[in-house]
Amino acid sequence: MTQDIQSLLNEQHSIILDREAKLKNYDYIGVKIAMGVSKKSDYAEEIAQTEQWRQDINAAQARIAELEAEASEDAEPTPAE
Repeated sequence: MTQDIQSLLNEQHSIILDREAKLKNYDYIGVKIAMGVSKKSDYAEEIAQTEQWRQDINAAQARIAELEAEASEDAEPTPAE
């Protein structure tokens, strides 16, 4: 695995960790809505933000899969002719 690919993988993993931490800070919203203390409309902006973070996580996971596939292709020995 090249250093460039490793750097890109690290970047994507950092994005995932960051977004997951942010999502955890918003867990209380779901609890309040589930308990009937608040309505979804009370937290519309926050909910929209969490959806964006989930999309960021999904995109980073897809990019990691691409990078890992690329790294494994690079690591495969070429057949001797």
